[in-house]
Amino acid sequence: MRDVRSRQRRIVIGVLALSLWTSGFAAAAEQPIESHPGYFSLDDLGLVDPALSSVDINLRGAMLRLVGASVLQEEPSLAALVSDLVAIRVLVTPANELRAQQVDTVLGRGAASLEKAGWQRVVKVREADEQVHVYLKEVDGQIEGMTLFVYEPSDELTLINLVGRVDVEQLAAIGQAFDIPTLESALDADPAKTPDPDDRR
Repeated sequence: MRDVRSRQRRIVIGVLALSLWTSGFAAAAEQPIESHPGYFSLDDLGLVDPALSSVDINLRGAMLRLVGASVLQEEPSLAALVSDLVAIRVLVTPANELRAQQVDTVLGRGAASLEKAGWQRVVKVREADEQVHVYLKEVDGQIEGMTLFVYEPSDELTLINLVGRVDVEQLAAIGQAFDIPTLESALDADPAKTPDPDDRR
């Protein structure tokens, strides 16, 4: 499985490099991503310096379609899923680059912002060794976005925003195609396994 993921990651990097020079032509035709109801700015959280990230994926519009088409040549059944996405933003940073108290505060603030904007919380786990926040944005009965925060103090912090129509039953497949392990298990966390004594976040 790791060999497959490594090959897919190489494809993503190669096609992304190829597409950089073409992205300017398509940018004018793309609507501002910030106006999409499923968009949430991970960068505005101010937690992660992309220069220190172990993973930094920022695909949208024409670039996402180009990369997706290349990665999914071996997975044609996923083509429709990716075609419904408008953008994928992923930031992964080693925990040792972060201050635990700051992470806890900022993730709480981010969760509150999502709820204020009408996002629905579907998973929340807060334990000493793990935090998981999963939010979905629903518009007219259709999921139009997903935002995920996963923090493991002994490992890493993962921030994900999927913009566009999201099929939650296919998250694992999308995560595998783009080599995002956290997305593969996004809804596996059991929010009921540990009562949260502080539900203010």
